[in-house]
Amino acid sequence: STKLVHEESFFSDWVTLENQNDLTLHFMQSLNIKNQSFIDFYSFYNSYLDKIISFNASKYSGKVEVSKNANEILAQITSIEQKINELKNKIKKESNFNDKVNMNMELKNLNDRLKSLKGKL
Repeated sequence: STKLVHEESFFSDWVTLENQNDLTLHFMQSLNIKNQSFIDFYSFYNSYLDKIISFNASKYSGKVEVSKNANEILAQITSIEQKINELKNKIKKESNFNDKVNMNMELKNLNDRLKSLKGKL
């Protein structure tokens, strides 16, 4: 009970300094230590975490400012993208035409849901 527990990991795409677009440039500038909260260490950590989450969401939304629940939406997007890839592989292997049609309908529903989630960012 007195130990710290690692709950979640956050990653971003690789950032190349040579080929920066506006989103990458804004992300790099937002990481400046002067732009962080110094109330306590937890708020300092959360300020960096918010920048990473907004950068990850910006690849879907095209803008740096994102909604408050962006982390949950990103998790749902990742999950749906994984389901879409699995379903596409199943469709390639399936030989029964009726099953392919049903899988394609499910694929379309997943793509529609993915599009709506990206719109929420």
